[in-house]
Amino acid sequence: MMSSTVSKVHGGKSPNGPWLASQSALRPDLISQVEAVIRDPYGRRDVSPLCTWEDWHRGLQLLERALRRGSDTFTAADYRQASKLLEAEGHPFAGPLRTLGSYVSDVTPYRQSWAQRYASRAPTADEAEAAQLIADGHVRAPDGASWAGVDGARYALVLQRRPGSPGWRHAVVVENSADRNELVPFPNERSARGWIQNRVWGTKGPLPVGKTGPACRVSREEELLAWLIHAAHSGQPWDLLDQVVWTSHLRAELYRAVQTHAKGAPPTEPPGSLTGRTRSTFTHWLAFAPGWAADEIGWPDARHAGAYFTRLAMTQVGEAHALRVAEALACSDTEAAVRAGIATPQAAVPAATCGPASRPVPSRRRTAESQPPPGRPIVTRPGLQPPPRSQGRQAGPEPR
Repeated sequence: MMSSTVSKVHGGKSPNGPWLASQSALRPDLISQVEAVIRDPYGRRDVSPLCTWEDWHRGLQLLERALRRGSDTFTAADYRQASKLLEAEGHPFAGPLRTLGSYVSDVTPYRQSWAQRYASRAPTADEAEAAQLIADGHVRAPDGASWAGVDGARYALVLQRRPGSPGWRHAVVVENSADRNELVPFPNERSARGWIQNRVWGTKGPLPVGKTGPACRVSREEELLAWLIHAAHSGQPWDLLDQVVWTSHLRAELYRAVQTHAKGAPPTEPPGSLTGRTRSTFTHWLAFAPGWAADEIGWPDARHAGAYFTRLAMTQVGEAHALRVAEALACSDTEAAVRAGIATPQAAVPAATCGPASRPVPSRRRTAESQPPPGRPIVTRPGLQPPPRSQGRQAGPEPR
């Protein structure tokens, strides 16, 4: 019989270690699923091919996806504590939990970068205005329904009334990974629904940006990334681009993958070769993301993220337009940081570069980053490097 330490959670919110132990003991069906995904969680070496680090990380994301606790990112210490509690009770899953903890330890900085990406991000002027309109009752959601977008945001059809206006207009509320809302107006309900339909999981083809979609923050970020995926990266204004605070975890991760291969790339390297390597790196890193992001990424094997990359790669954006978009986004984000006291006025992009230009003048200072969607953690990115390609433990569950 399981002791109260493992089988019960007393009062308030328990520490994550006892929570993991308790849920592992109480949910044998979930543990069976995790064991099946890992394939050889007890190191018997009776599977072919032998289980790899990919199997362990798939099992880890599945377990954390099911046991998520709001914004918590489970740590290696949580897994070690849970393992000890189960071991004291003679529970067989104690060993796999210990091994999962060792895999978590290998990629702790990367996992924590997700958990902190948006902690210090200031809302932009448009986000602050949207928040005020919602708080003042000028935005109504008739049916309360929302849909998960291909970029990880939530999309809801609403009616919006501007202060002093008697009528209501159709709009879409985009709740992004930074836990902020953007209001995107439309001339009618059909147009709003069509835009949402084009952004949900399972939709194929180029993304609705530029002349084919509304001029909103989501579209501008996607226009810039769609261009960067194919651009010849030598000589690009990286100081300016680094000031953009991407409002989607997936876009932030994709930009980091672009940086990895683009900065320092020889001028003669064909852009197409960079595109393929960028996609590979982008999806590789996502295998190490915390389990609370599994739905956003598309478990298993980051299938939603891969589909998102494909659609971005199909979206055609010219260089001149992309650079104007970069200026606008950098201006918006640095000005938000200045208003919040996160950055000094000298850090803002010079006003002269905020209008149309053939090539932006880069600022030399980067601002802080953004926050997550409903039920997601608040996440900052402190300039962490991605985890190395893990060689991993090939078969046995014993930690290094």
